[in-house]
Amino acid sequence: MKKLLALFAVVLAGCGLIAGTDPLNVDPCYNGCDGGGEGGIDATIDAPIEGGSDAGTDVITTDSGCPASMIAVPANPKYCVDSTEVTFAEYGKFVTAKGSDTSGQIAVCAANTSYAPSIIGSGSIPVRNVDWCDAMAYCTWAGKRLCGKIGGGSVPQSDFENPAINQWLYACSAGGTQPFPYGSTYQSGACNTDLDAGAPVAVGSKAKCEGGFPGIFDMIGNVWEFIDAPDTTNQTVLIYGAAWSTTDPTFDCSTGFAFPFSSNADDVGFRCCSP
Repeated sequence: MKKLLALFAVVLAGCGLIAGTDPLNVDPCYNGCDGGGEGGIDATIDAPIEGGSDAGTDVITTDSGCPASMIAVPANPKYCVDSTEVTFAEYGKFVTAKGSDTSGQIAVCAANTSYAPSIIGSGSIPVRNVDWCDAMAYCTWAGKRLCGKIGGGSVPQSDFENPAINQWLYACSAGGTQPFPYGSTYQSGACNTDLDAGAPVAVGSKAKCEGGFPGIFDMIGNVWEFIDAPDTTNQTVLIYGAAWSTTDPTFDCSTGFAFPFSSNADDVGFRCCSP
């Protein structure tokens, strides 16, 4: 288990995210935020399949007791986690349904006035270039929550590497029994890291990138993932999971970054949990 990596001051002007900020200790681009090679991203967000509504998506419970497209995680108490990262197609339904209405957000997100990602896309590529407040709002709209503390609430940032506390980490590490979702040792090419594809790929398309429990994909690679772990004093949240742009093979399930919660990046997305 590694120590929490230093404040992820994302936003190099060269990455086109937020101008006027300086990187601290960690390069958020990991060999590039070139904005190219978008892996199927186009100029439109998908419209809702059935017209959509502010009530969120339909929740269909499976035999596992989880909503459709979620996997049961055998923690105490049991919870459900999205099988994959949230896609542009899924997120696009939320943006269409909400329109300009950003009311009802938690207090620290009151300044968030738009849910639209700064990169527009569609299909099964994971949504990115959204901030933590957007992710929180989406999961609530979908009848879920951003993965946080097992049993409810937010994860204290001091517990960033404790799988007994952290829903995301517990799911990735098979309950804290292995460092990578697929096992105990790093497997080159198993997940979308190391600039393997040069961009995010369709969620679940890397068959070897499964785990820590069957049916969960891309917990390492593709995009970093927000969790519900805010530090309101420093205005940061935690992200986990490495990304397509990560070239350090030591980044495993326990690798977390503190990331400004009002910022977004080309390689940061999220998935939801329930409850």
